[in-house]
Amino acid sequence: MRGYSVGTAALALTLDPKWLDNLLSQNRVEGVTQARQGIQRKIAPSALYLIATVRGLNRDLQIPVGTALRIAHELWRSPPSSDLGDAAILQVEGITVQVARADVRARVDAALAEAMEMAPRPRRGRPRR
Repeated sequence: MRGYSVGTAALALTLDPKWLDNLLSQNRVEGVTQARQGIQRKIAPSALYLIATVRGLNRDLQIPVGTALRIAHELWRSPPSSDLGDAAILQVEGITVQVARADVRARVDAALAEAMEMAPRPRRGRPRR
């Protein structure tokens, strides 16, 4: 599986790395592999789309992170709306939330390409003395 580090993901999504690390530590996010302590997480591109949606719901609509994550999971799991192309819609008691998934994918993919050029490569092995 192709995966990105927390640092690269935070850079691409213009997030505080601490915020992203807290999100991943306190919640289960589909597409994020976590082994044991000391092993770096891998974030799949699909998880980056989900995280970008969570951040938008949290920052722009002031929805708590846990609730935003549940909404984002639902939006990205649902089939595309027939009349809206790849957009997904969630309706609850007269309230409609819509995400243009193709737009989110394009924006995140472009940001990832740029971040991959700028992101530092983590050092491997024992540190020098």
